[in-house]
Amino acid sequence: MITQLLALSAAMAVSCFAPGFVVVRRFRWDPIETFTASVALSLVALYVLAFAAFSAGLAASANMAVAVLCAAACAVTFKDARRLLQSARLARCLAAFAVLALWTIGAQMLIRHYSGGEQCCDWVEHYERSTHFLHPKPDNYQYLGRYLLTARPPFMNVVCAQFMALVGDDFAIYQVIFSALNLFVFFPCVLIVRLIATRGLRSFGLLATVLAANPMFFENTTFAWTKALTAAYVVLGLWFYLAGLRRNDPRRLSAAFISLAAACLVHYSAVPYALFLGLHYLHGAWRHRRPLRAVCSAVVPSVLLLSTWFTWAINHYGAVATFASNSTVADTAGQGFGENLLKIAGNVWDTFRPHLFAGQPDNTAFRLLIDRAFMLYQVNLPLALGSVGCVVTVWLLSKGLGPLSRLRSAERRFWAVFIPFEVVVGIATHGERIHSGLAHIGLQPLVYMAVALVATQIPTLTARVRMALGIGMLVDFVAGVTFELYMEHSMAPWAWSPNWDWKANEGLVYLGDRALAFAGPVALTLAAIALLAGWRLVASLSPSPPRTAAPHRP
Repeated sequence: MITQLLALSAAMAVSCFAPGFVVVRRFRWDPIETFTASVALSLVALYVLAFAAFSAGLAASANMAVAVLCAAACAVTFKDARRLLQSARLARCLAAFAVLALWTIGAQMLIRHYSGGEQCCDWVEHYERSTHFLHPKPDNYQYLGRYLLTARPPFMNVVCAQFMALVGDDFAIYQVIFSALNLFVFFPCVLIVRLIATRGLRSFGLLATVLAANPMFFENTTFAWTKALTAAYVVLGLWFYLAGLRRNDPRRLSAAFISLAAACLVHYSAVPYALFLGLHYLHGAWRHRRPLRAVCSAVVPSVLLLSTWFTWAINHYGAVATFASNSTVADTAGQGFGENLLKIAGNVWDTFRPHLFAGQPDNTAFRLLIDRAFMLYQVNLPLALGSVGCVVTVWLLSKGLGPLSRLRSAERRFWAVFIPFEVVVGIATHGERIHSGLAHIGLQPLVYMAVALVATQIPTLTARVRMALGIGMLVDFVAGVTFELYMEHSMAPWAWSPNWDWKANEGLVYLGDRALAFAGPVALTLAAIALLAGWRLVASLSPSPPRTAAPHRP
């Protein structure tokens, strides 16, 4: 297993950076933007190449050919990559990410089952979808007994299959790959705060700490599904779009829509974000009379990327099965206009209204506490930002969107419309009536941007607010992360959930099962990381020393 993990680490380090860097190194972007764009474009390249090999019916040896191409790209760009990594700021950013990744993969090594509230089954579905691109199933195969292949977009599953073809397709490897891909959201968060914060990010470690203490982030980077990577591409698309408008840069605008197209191919919950930015861009193009060539250069690459999946799906399944098999479309089509309107209003209301999970009659008090905390942090929008972080976020937004904000007036108007639009439409696109709330489906990009905003502004807050925020983060970490991790490690009867049956029926072995002999040292390592991060957080919450004004130069 250790050999597999080392081989996987090397394969991902090369394949998730070098192919995109071949292109991005030619742009005059700063080191962190260059690195982030290289990773994003590399994943797109992996998806395109691996999906092309699958569509052509080529054997798994084609995945090895893709890996060889990535290695060649690494050799070609080695000198430029070495110069890029000499950036001190990028080095600090990568160090913070490495600690965050160590924390997350370490937690994955303790997890022996996924649990929490109503959470069930998606991890089985995505594992089967990933292995489909190595060992194809019949076209009429139904995942979880109800979904066709076309019910979900394939981006993350195809990329996962590319790496599993190299090192093994057992479930533990799948877990590590999905966690690593979901952690990519850290880098777009680093970028976006340059635009939404009144002061730039001073400490990458602080951002990593605040994210690690956020229960929604923890759950979505350890639970093996696609939401966090979707958020990563959405946030990156926002960065490129707003930065491209500021600089009138067609490359960044094109990168923005490619990112949004990739997000839609990871999970369809990204469609509202792509819709808003697309309409906003077309309105600006019409208003400012941008040439048709500029509009096409921005939009056409993203359309071509989307066509890789939809052309194949329509050819194999037909248009109806391609578009109507998605649960949102199917559930919405089965209801009338009035019923859908009431459903949307109810889902919006319940996403903002805290809902206490009822649990099961035989639940212990401790189990009920964990499940209720899990549901509140995952599906309730205010609490997804943290018990105190939600209040701080609202206050910071009121300052950031006010007339005294340092944001440009056009950007203040953009955010003032964008945020409520995405909240309502992001909830409205879910087809079912969910009484517990829906923050975890389409609102994760907003949550992670808000968490990043709070992290950057901690040094500017008053002492009392910093103290309240620190206490709130401690409560969130204990109730939403530590207790949840303890339950997902325990195989005692009190921790049972339906996921146990899926695990047994499918004969799956978790990474936590494989690493059970090392559970003690892993837990101690995680405790040390948590204590160190907590100490750094306390230091950041302390009052900043007054600055000496720089001498005036005539």
